[in-house]
Amino acid sequence: MRIIYIHQYYLRPDQGGAVRSYHLAQGLAKEGIKVEMITAHNEKSYKVCEDGAVKVHYLPVPYRAEFSVWERILAFYRFYKQAKRLISTLESPDLFYISSTPLTTGWIGVWAKKTWNIPFVFEVRDLWPEAPIQVLKIRNPIVKKLLYRVESKIYQEADRIVSLSPGIQNYIKSRFPKKRVALIPNFSDNVFFMPKDLAVETRDFAKQPLTLLYSGAIGEVNGLDQFLDLAWEALKLGKNWRFELMGDGNALERLKKKTWRLALTNVFLLPLLIK
Repeated sequence: MRIIYIHQYYLRPDQGGAVRSYHLAQGLAKEGIKVEMITAHNEKSYKVCEDGAVKVHYLPVPYRAEFSVWERILAFYRFYKQAKRLISTLESPDLFYISSTPLTTGWIGVWAKKTWNIPFVFEVRDLWPEAPIQVLKIRNPIVKKLLYRVESKIYQEADRIVSLSPGIQNYIKSRFPKKRVALIPNFSDNVFFMPKDLAVETRDFAKQPLTLLYSGAIGEVNGLDQFLDLAWEALKLGKNWRFELMGDGNALERLKKKTWRLALTNVFLLPLLIK
């Protein structure tokens, strides 16, 4: 069996960030499935390399967290066009596995199904366009209608849908009750993360503060103002709690300024680290 796996933000463990697609692709390859990954990078030219048993195609589509809305839309469109062009030159797969975000990657599956009648699985990592409509307060009824039509077309054409959380699964089922929606949440590497016995009852919290760590995307849709609000309340109550914020995104600079403005001495902003 041959699968073309599409994820615009594919990352390896040594790059930090979300590595779900890396592990899923490697797992499929270990089962004897031939996997080719199509993704993007910030370099100026196309390149292809081997990630273990997985061939990875890197399309030259720059993307940065500080991009404006229109710059992001342009990046999504460029990836869609370049991915279509590349797929047309590759050996036809038995299946496309397409991961969002962005939602526009799903259009590649719709196009491939219409062109070659090849089925596709659509993995929903975030609720788009529901999340940006709520967070960015998109009120224009024409824009909202267009976004929901795009979403509806992708979900209806997908042969299977994979959700990453019960909330996402329930939302899709409520919108499209006839679609089969599997729940495959994120997972941990139980070989890498070895459990340890911790004598919590003997811990001296005065010397070793309770640490709360957020590691991941720091975007406006992630709601991390609540993280800083909790740190503020803990500081007012004299709690010996340490709040660590690790990652990158378009809300990072604003959250830094909020941390300084509130003098949150219990908040520590850490750089994105490799897994």
